[in-house]
Formats: sequence, C-alpha cells, structure tokens
Amino acid sequence: MGEGLYVTGADGTFEYVNPALARMVGQPAGTLVGRAESDVLGEQPAQGGARVTAEVSLRRPDGASTPTLLTRVARGAGGVTAVLTDLSAPKEAEARLRELYEVTARGAPDTRHELLEVASRTFRAPGAFVRGGVIVARAGPLSEGRALELAAQPHDRTPDTLRVAVRTPGGTGTLVFCRAATGQPFTAADEDFLRLIGQWLEQDAAREETARQLRRSEELNKAVIRSSLDAIITCDERGVITEFNPAAEQIFGRSRAEALGESLDAMIIPERMRAAHGLSLQRLSEGGPGRILGQRLELPAVRRDGQEFPVELSVVRLPTDMPEYAGFVRDITERRAAEARLHHRTTQLDSVFNVSPDGFVTFGGQGQVVEVNPAFLALTGTRREELLGLSEAQFERALQSRCEVARPASRPPPGVDVLQVVRPARRVLKRTRRPMDAGDGVVLGHVMYFRDITHEAEISNMKSEFMSTAAHELRTPMTSIYGFTELLLTRELDPETTRDLLETIYRQAGQLILLLTELLDLARIEARAGQDFRIAHEAVRPLIENTVRAFTPPHERSRVWVQVAPNLPLLPVDATKFNQALGNVLSNAFKYSPQGGEVLVHAWMDPLHPLLHVSVTDQGIGMTAEQRHRAFERFYRADSSGSIPGTGLGLSLVQEIMHCHGGRATLSSEPGQGSVVTLTFPVNPAPLESHAQENTDRG
Repeated sequence: MGEGLYVTGADGTFEYVNPALARMVGQPAGTLVGRAESDVLGEQPAQGGARVTAEVSLRRPDGASTPTLLTRVARGAGGVTAVLTDLSAPKEAEARLRELYEVTARGAPDTRHELLEVASRTFRAPGAFVRGGVIVARAGPLSEGRALELAAQPHDRTPDTLRVAVRTPGGTGTLVFCRAATGQPFTAADEDFLRLIGQWLEQDAAREETARQLRRSEELNKAVIRSSLDAIITCDERGVITEFNPAAEQIFGRSRAEALGESLDAMIIPERMRAAHGLSLQRLSEGGPGRILGQRLELPAVRRDGQEFPVELSVVRLPTDMPEYAGFVRDITERRAAEARLHHRTTQLDSVFNVSPDGFVTFGGQGQVVEVNPAFLALTGTRREELLGLSEAQFERALQSRCEVARPASRPPPGVDVLQVVRPARRVLKRTRRPMDAGDGVVLGHVMYFRDITHEAEISNMKSEFMSTAAHELRTPMTSIYGFTELLLTRELDPETTRDLLETIYRQAGQLILLLTELLDLARIEARAGQDFRIAHEAVRPLIENTVRAFTPPHERSRVWVQVAPNLPLLPVDATKFNQALGNVLSNAFKYSPQGGEVLVHAWMDPLHPLLHVSVTDQGIGMTAEQRHRAFERFYRADSSGSIPGTGLGLSLVQEIMHCHGGRATLSSEPGQGSVVTLTFPVNPAPLESHAQENTDRG
C-alpha cells in the first residue's frame, strides 16, 4: 500500500496529502486538502519536540481502524511534515507468532492439529500434514485425494499451493496448503511462515516421541520392578522408602502401602544394626565413600514378625537429581540351607574319601588327575603332588612302574583289572573305573577305585592249593583201594595174599575216612567260625585226663605225665573241641616219637596275663626251622617218607579250634630234641578249681 505522507500548515490544515494516505483513510486526496488534521486523523500526539514518533490508530469512515506508525517533523514556518506507516502486516505476523508460541507452550495432545489451524487461518486456505501416504492431520475442507496429490508434487511453492517437508521420528512428512486459483498467490513470507510451523511440528513430534519413550521406559521399569523375583526397595538420602515392589512385600511380609514413606531402618533392618546403617546413610549424604555401593553383601534382615533371615543385598545410586538409592534384596535362606547341606555332605564325603582303606583317584572332565586319597598314596607309595595334574596316560605309566599285572583266577568284568603292586610292599589291588555323572547325562569325569585284595588273593590261592592237595591226598588211598580191589576181583590169590590185600584196603579206607572227617571238621569250623561251639566253664584237670585216656593206647599210658598247676581258674571252653585239639597234639607226640620216651602234659597260668597254657612235650625226632614254619599248613607233613601215618590236617585243625576260642597254638622244636606244642586260652575271672596244690600224675 505504501506510506502515507502529508504536510500541514501553521493552522493545522492539510496542505498536501499523497495518494497512499488518501487510500489509508478511504477518502479522495482532493477532498482532504484544506481540512483539519484532527478531523481526518483524530487527535494526534502533542508536538513536544522537533520530531515525534508514536503508534496511532487510523480510523476509516466505515469505522475500521488501522494500526500505524506516525512520524511527525515540525516545519520551521509552522505546521508539520508527517509519515504514516501501515503496521497491519507486522502486527498480524506478531499475532501469528504469539499464537504459535501459545499453542506450542501448552503442549496439548492436539498440538499438531492446532498448528495446522493457525496456518489455515493465516493463509485463509485449507491444509494437511501427510506422512507415508497417510493424512496425519488436516485443517479446513481439503479432500484426502487433493492432499495426497499435493504432497506428491515436486515444487515447494506455486501461486496457489504451498509445500514444506517436515522430518519427524516417524518419518519425513509434508505440510501442504492450497488456495483457489483466483485467490491471492502464496508469497515467500508465507513459505517462511509455513517452514516455521514445520519446525514447530518437528519439535512437537520429537517431544511426543520423547514422551512416548519416557512412558514406555517408565512402564517397562514398573513392569520389571513388579515382576522381579528379587525385592527392589528404593529410598531417599534420609532412608525413607519410596518404592517397595511385590517381591519385597512377599519377602518381608509388609504391604507396599505400609512401607512407602516409612524409614528403612524400622521396616527391614535388625535393631542391632540400625546405628551402623544410619552412619552409612550419613556418609553418603555428606558425599563420603559408600562402602556398600556396588557391592554384593550377605546381611541379616528382619521380617514383619521379627524373624531374622539372611539376604543378599546390592545397592546402587540412581541417576536422579536428588540423591536416591535402590537396593536389590534376595532371600538366601534356602541357599544357605542348601549350602549347609552341601557342606555337611561334602564333609561326609571328604571324611569317607580320606579315611577309606580303599584308594580313590578322580579325573576331571579334561582327563587329568584332580584328587587322590591318602589310602591310594599308602598303597602305592606315591606322593600327592606327583600325581595331581597328570593325564590318564601319564598316571598309568607312573602306576605301572610300581606294579606288574597279576594273573587273576578268572577274567574280571569290563572296567575292572587286577594289579600286583611290588612297591612299597607287595600287594594285590583290584581297580574299578566308574564315570562321574552329574545326573543329567553330563559326565564330569571319572574315578578309579583301588581295593586291596591281597588277603582275598591269598585266601583264593590257599583254597586252590587246598583243593589240589586235598584231591591228591584223597586220590592216594583211593588209588590203592581201587588197585587192590581190582586184583582181588580179577585174580585167584591164596588166602594169605588175599588177607594181606584186604588189610591194606582196610588201612587205606580208614585213612580215607580219617582224612574226610578232618576235612569236614575243618570246613565246618571255618564256615561257622565257632558259632556252634558250646562254651562252658570247665575244670582243667578233668579235661586233660579225659583226653589222655581217650587218645593214649593203654600200653602207652605209662609214658604220659600230667602236670596241672594249683588254683587254676575254670576254663571257658567247648569240652569236645578241647578234647579234639589236645588229642591231635598227643597223637602227633606218639607218632613222631618212634623210639619212645615220655610225653609231658603241663597246664599253668601265665604270670603276667589272663592266659592259661596247656603244653605237650615229647622226646621225638623234632623239626627243622622250615618244618616248624610250615607245621600248621594244611596237608603239610614233617615226615615226607610216608612211614608215619597221618593226613597233614591235624595241626591246622588244632589252630582253627584255638582261634575260635580266642587263643592260639604255638610250636617249638629242634631236630632230634623233640617238640613242644602249647595251647594258649584266654580266661575270664571265674571260680577256681578245688585243687590246693600242684599235682603231677601219670596218665
């Protein structure tokens, strides 16, 4: 429109009015000259100086007013020269900016739509915000098809359309506005204003996205806190609880409503620890180091009912403006109980492992030795530090250097082998391999179990030797009986020869019966271990005298002397087995004294121990050291010539009987000087025999 210019004279009437001013006041310029300034423009500011500038409202004949800026300069001859500038456009722009600010400052949920409405009112045209082929917001009567068509156009501004790109977190969109072709065309100022609205839209979208993410984060945090199996408790720097999740409610027996706003001390901390907790909070509030921050601690806590229980606690400082802390609490009562059970079980297993007489070597999952027990070290003479960490192959070489493979009587099952240890002592070990299974199919390693079967091996060898010897001893008389019987059946012999053969058969059959009887006695005693013995307190002298009479031929009794010490206690013994044991010893004394000589049976109490000794001394052929050493072996006979009858089981049977009585049989002998066999019985306090003095009698 241009600026209005006028000049007044000293009398205040218009001397000159330009066309722009005439248009501003809505009157022809010719009618204005000569009229008073105040009649046309109203009262003007007083001319207080050479130049005056002020905002005035310019009234039109139709009653409308226009904001203008008046600049008046005084003329030297009187009057003024003045310029009027139309402020409508700047005022409108200012109003639009103010409206934009107010819309965005409110931060209402429909900010996007309000911004479009501001633009629509400003442009007096409909518009829309299009993103991803979808109308997000719309202002005015703009059809969907037209809006999408405008959004797809390549030009930002045409006389009747306006298009501005808007980048939002959801993707780039387009602001579009259009006017009728006959309307006022869009200007660069309109485009700038629309870009400004686009920037506000971008900021609003970013704010909305931030708010959405914040809401999502808060919801996620709340969900995590609600669903956490661990108790989550937050508090401020004073220890006042600000959050108490469901797990905390369950663990401590307090509701969230009850806990919020209360002191942490009073809610969950044992009374004896509250002072220390208060000092810790004070240090934190004063900026001091927090010894519990970022640490995983095991501490006692207290439930609503006052019961203390162990918890695992970790505390962190939250990234908030005001100091706030979060504690993550886990009830470890069950874990402590499980640890105690595990410790107890481990202690038991360690005790078994360490005190077991059997050897154990364990290998880990990588096949290396991880543990050996003391029994294995003692059995093999190895040292623990030498074995730990060895591979199985290395361990095998170390073991084989101390062993030689034994020859078992039968093939061992898979995973089992028998080793003959030669260092540090000769032993027979049975080795068994077993996997260590975790129970879910996962193999943690394996263990080698070594059992000392030296005694079993010796027993097995003795049984084998016994069976072999027994078969031989049984075969000898049977062969003789069979052969002589065959002669009697197949040949005609004279009566004298026939009688001689029958006597031989009779003797061999008697020997066979005696051998079988002693074998059965020996087997019965071993099997029953003396359980069928009938123990009674017997007087010693009658026992000995009865045995002497039973086992000494009448014509030999003059050779036997019986010497019994006085005041002997009654002997706890099976009388029948005593008779059998002493009888076997007496029989040997007569058999191995072919030249005769006296036989002394002596009974006396040990002066130092509660033991009663019964000895048989002969004056026979005696024994060598080797014969003495083997005298109690089964089937061993000191006479290898066969001229002295016997089964070789007598003394071994005697020893078994003595063992079942808790005693033993011993032998001392020298070649040509006879032998002494002593039977030693333990005695318990019992009534004494009624013999006041020692008696020595012949049998």
